[in-house]
Amino acid sequence: MLAFHLETRHGIRQLRSGWADGPAYITQCPIQTGQSYVYNFTITGQRGTLFSHAHISRLRATLYGPTHYKPHPDRGRSRCSLCQTLQNTNCTHHLGQTANVLLRSKSKVPSTTFAMSTRPNATGPSAFDKTTTTGILEYEKSSSASNSTNKNNKLPLLKAALPKFNDSTFAKKFNEKIRSLANAKFPANVPGKVDRLFFFTVGLGTLPCPQNQTCQGPNNTKLAASVNNVSFVQPNIAPLQAHFFNKAKGVFTTDFPANPLIKFNYTGTPPRNIMVKNGTKVVVLPFNTSVELVMQDTSIIGPESHPLHLHGFNFFAVGQGICNFNPNTDPAKFNLVDPAEKNTVGVPSAGWVAIRFLADNPG
Repeated sequence: MLAFHLETRHGIRQLRSGWADGPAYITQCPIQTGQSYVYNFTITGQRGTLFSHAHISRLRATLYGPTHYKPHPDRGRSRCSLCQTLQNTNCTHHLGQTANVLLRSKSKVPSTTFAMSTRPNATGPSAFDKTTTTGILEYEKSSSASNSTNKNNKLPLLKAALPKFNDSTFAKKFNEKIRSLANAKFPANVPGKVDRLFFFTVGLGTLPCPQNQTCQGPNNTKLAASVNNVSFVQPNIAPLQAHFFNKAKGVFTTDFPANPLIKFNYTGTPPRNIMVKNGTKVVVLPFNTSVELVMQDTSIIGPESHPLHLHGFNFFAVGQGICNFNPNTDPAKFNLVDPAEKNTVGVPSAGWVAIRFLADNPG
């Protein structure tokens, strides 16, 4: 079962502990108020500073913590005890991810320090925190140079000119430059042969407004996110739990559409009927299936960038583009040599992104 959700970066690829990694009511029930849960997971071939965070309600933005993992020849095992003490709230946790950056230093110490800055990129109409985060890069001086320099003399700070937060073209070009090392030590094992092809439209639609309520959609309808025009309905039993105990009947169905049921000009004029369907539907894949998934933004309600995360797997972002994906010409442009290996990717506003992965982690 594949569980997609809107989120930022994540990190640990958990093998055979998928029940502990994911949104509440998908892989397991949330931790109840005042209760605890011992989280066992194995780290295989990963390193860096990663973040755990809540995955339910408003806690997802406020409850988190960093953990640093150093590379070792053998597998490292981590045991994390999670205890929820907040009142009237449930939560689940999973781990976040950082990016490793290679920096080529200058042969001579420059007479300046450097500001490394980043800011969010967004295309939707919603308000959000546009704060810029900045780190300082400073070269270490030799002892002789340090003694000859007045410690009170601060070096000038070189700042970058950042793009506008809604500059989608800049963000697309930046993402296209990110590559894997693709060498013997850090190979890019991109699936060459594809067993299953999927094309998912990702965007918004509408549902009828509940009785005696006022909704923000067109003509007093309720806005709803959907994939292939299916808006997820939260079950009472976690699908993974129901599958494990052979009680899936009535909890979920396995008929999630591999392609949009109705084709239209995805980034052009929206269709007249923008109502979505509700359902708890999943895709079931045989073990070791090679998957190619193209995710297409739509102009329904309005085009915007969608960050999407795939739990339990890393994948390779092999291509992206603006406007509608063309299955006849765009695959020839895919990068199958050194694409970036990720587990979160942004679907460009009014565009598409293609990923490939191997379904080798049951869950």
